[in-house]
Amino acid sequence: QMQILREAWASQAPAKVNAVVLWALGGAGKSALLRAFVNERLARGGDGAARIYGWSAYSQGSGEQKRADADGFIAKALTDFGYRGEAIKDAMERARTLAALVQKQRTLLLLDGLEPLQDPPNLNKGRFKDKGLAELVKRLGAQNPGLLVLTSRQEVPELEGFGEVIVSHSLDEMTPQAG
Repeated sequence: QMQILREAWASQAPAKVNAVVLWALGGAGKSALLRAFVNERLARGGDGAARIYGWSAYSQGSGEQKRADADGFIAKALTDFGYRGEAIKDAMERARTLAALVQKQRTLLLLDGLEPLQDPPNLNKGRFKDKGLAELVKRLGAQNPGLLVLTSRQEVPELEGFGEVIVSHSLDEMTPQAG
């Protein structure tokens, strides 16, 4: 699995990979794999990344917070990626603006534990409930000088049909040593 991420990060045109989706049951080691991959990049001085940026939606929609969305992430990421304009009210436009900012440099963008933001697989094919996040993922899946890595307990149908620029991989449960 680590090799899939390494190869995607190192890929270049004409076989450039824009996004990797890692999906598996809870506890299979998705987050541990992301941490190991990021640590490896950091040990290499970023390994060509202008920026490494991560967010986890894992606890969204649990406990007292029943509403799961990516608004907070997108608002913070807009600022972190340099947006200084007026507040953008429309979620789709916020996502488009963030995608354009991310696409300006080679960014390793990690979005972990996205299942709270997805419908169940038998409802709407498991698509993202958050339209802004769906737009961001589709735009970065289509065009990305860096790499978008998504983890979830289910597939990401928004990236179906993109061809070889997307790698969707079901993780086998990792051994305790690998995790």
